[in-house]
Amino acid sequence: MSLPLRTAALACSLAVLSFLDAGGGASPLFAQESAAAGQASPVVPLVAPNQGQKLLALVAGGERLYLRKACQELDVPVEFADGFDARRRDYRRFHAIIVGSNMMDYFAQPEYQVDAAFQPIVDYVAAGGHLIMFATYHGRNMEHLQRFDIVASMAGGEGFVPIPGTTEALFAGAESFVPEDNSLTFLGRTDISRPHVVLLKRTGDDDAVSTVPYGSGRVSITMVEPGYANDLWLYRVMLTWHLRGAPSRLVATGFAGIPWDQTSDPRHPVPDEKELATLTATVQEDLAGEYARLRPWNPVVGKEVARVILAQADEQEDPARRFALFSEARDLAVKSGNAALLFNVIEACGRQYQTDPLQELADSLDECATQCRTMGDSRTVAYVAMLGTTTAIERQRFDNADKLLATASRSARRSRLRDLITEVADMRKALTEAKSQ
Repeated sequence: MSLPLRTAALACSLAVLSFLDAGGGASPLFAQESAAAGQASPVVPLVAPNQGQKLLALVAGGERLYLRKACQELDVPVEFADGFDARRRDYRRFHAIIVGSNMMDYFAQPEYQVDAAFQPIVDYVAAGGHLIMFATYHGRNMEHLQRFDIVASMAGGEGFVPIPGTTEALFAGAESFVPEDNSLTFLGRTDISRPHVVLLKRTGDDDAVSTVPYGSGRVSITMVEPGYANDLWLYRVMLTWHLRGAPSRLVATGFAGIPWDQTSDPRHPVPDEKELATLTATVQEDLAGEYARLRPWNPVVGKEVARVILAQADEQEDPARRFALFSEARDLAVKSGNAALLFNVIEACGRQYQTDPLQELADSLDECATQCRTMGDSRTVAYVAMLGTTTAIERQRFDNADKLLATASRSARRSRLRDLITEVADMRKALTEAKSQ
């Protein structure tokens, strides 16, 4: 689907956001969009991996061969394993865990059915990891997912139905792998009681692909066994989507513009420079223990401290101090070279304060790019810059679009991914076309 079509599909669904208490450890950046049609759809922050993390893939057989090739083509460092291992207690080295077909059968053994056997996975997600789940036959042995308020059960089915505004985000960058006849075979269904985003529907209206915020991380699930009915393409889609930050939409909702004039803007005013300097000094003094962890500088620790600061912002009732906390988290995201975290902070702040998020993203993302240490980090910057560019085009903010796309182009070249470089070039054409209209 072309860029103009993607943005057109979303243009009518953007409005004011308010924070949502999703319960049970939801991210403070999790928000709810008030759609024009009167129905609310959740909006989740981008997945923000740490520098140097790898992908862990618990897949076997033909699924492993397919995923290995996809990782090679996308230049994704990956570690493969034959399945779960209760002896493994620490997953911090991985930005995502992909769980392939029938891997949850490991937990059929009585000694692994206790909560403690799955607790390291729960802790991993809560700390910011992304768990990407494929089906175990008709929901068999998937009871541990109830920890995330996900219940898997028996139900077959065929075919998928796109959802305007979200499926485009799921398929972006991997459209050529999606079957034109919308074929997909399901071996189970899910019921999710926690607020979540449905990215793709099944024929018959059950969820096909859903993503569920939990703590600072996510669980994304589909009841498809890719190797069962030649649905291996879904691995490529899910991997590409994750690498783009696992977005729930292509236009940045908090960046898309405020549907009121400036005289009636209900957002909080931004503190003046003197007040902000005083508040920032107070924040640094109150969190001196956390700031001490930043010496010597480590980007992974920088992200951890930013999360502590964001948690404080979520609990802070004073608007001026909350803005100072957001500002500190933003600066740490820039210094960490963490483009996805930077995007999340700017967008969340823009929902509450009279800032110009697009301008802020355009100004800060290029500096963030200079802090990237790996090609994977540069790829993330490019994806975030393109998300910002899409939004800037939607709002006809062409100066911002030019600056963001320049950042995307430089970062795409640093990533050395030909498909990404081509995608940025295609977006440049779309921008030129939008300018001429």
